[in-house]
Amino acid sequence: MDSFVDKLSKHHVREEKPSSMLKLLTEFRGADLEAIMGELETLIGLDYAVGASGYHKVKTGNGVNNEPFSLNRDTAIRLRFLIKHAVIREYRDISAQQVVELYEPLFDRMFPSLESAKHCLVIFTTNYDPSVEAFCQEKYEEYHLCDGFAYNPTDRHNYWHRSVFDAFQLDSRKRNIVLFKIHGSVDWLHVTSSSRIRRGQAMYDAMDSDAYSNVLIYPATRKIATSEPFYSGYEYYQRCCEHARVCLAIGYSFRDYDALTRLRGASSINDRLQLALVSPQADKILKDVPIPTEQKFPMPFYFGKADQMPDCLTSIDALLSSRIGRE
Repeated sequence: MDSFVDKLSKHHVREEKPSSMLKLLTEFRGADLEAIMGELETLIGLDYAVGASGYHKVKTGNGVNNEPFSLNRDTAIRLRFLIKHAVIREYRDISAQQVVELYEPLFDRMFPSLESAKHCLVIFTTNYDPSVEAFCQEKYEEYHLCDGFAYNPTDRHNYWHRSVFDAFQLDSRKRNIVLFKIHGSVDWLHVTSSSRIRRGQAMYDAMDSDAYSNVLIYPATRKIATSEPFYSGYEYYQRCCEHARVCLAIGYSFRDYDALTRLRGASSINDRLQLALVSPQADKILKDVPIPTEQKFPMPFYFGKADQMPDCLTSIDALLSSRIGRE
């Protein structure tokens, strides 16, 4: 998200007032999109006020000065709109070739352990982009994907329903992936007329807001998922962690309250669970995850960097072999 915040400033937020507010919030919170969106939501929630103002500390050559600042609520609403629009535009287009190059070595390491134990690979992602879907489409002959959508021959669209997960069965001819996008996807649309979730062309809901709306939980430090399809994703996440031996997280910050709460609940009844995190800051991040230390396994690698991938994949392979084994 750091690089995304940089792109926001350079390419997506060019209007004077929203741009100035984004610059100010970045000074306050750094290039942390979740924190910035959290500040905007707080400000917008002050529906009884025009805005908020005060003083902030600014370092100068003579020490620290208190400088005045002002945040206008209407500007915050506009900035939030521009950021949400940018999220859709940024994550709707991906390179299928790059996705295959990134994921295929990982899956080739993971599936021998899974197949020997007759399991599928269950993926829970907070990413909005359709990368896993694109991978499975490119590798259709080898992979079977269950993502909660089923084809409706009546109107020839794919609709989401929890029962698709509930009724899932392994395809013995392929490698099986079950995908939960717990924060939604850029190509998921809520159809107002039918109150159903349809996969469609990625667009921002403001273009046709009376008929469609995006199905996304936008970045924020506090996310509470009580409606579908988010609730089912989190519920399955907890149930899987209650029975899994390994939960492998890649580049994840563990700042999602819903996920943390459910992980903590699962670890309290499943002492076999090993939580592994692939991240340059793995040690620091895992330190704040509220589960027993002996269940944490840091992997201090940057996933996707060519010079680090061999060691990263070797570590993942060793972990899976020790925890799941191979027949």
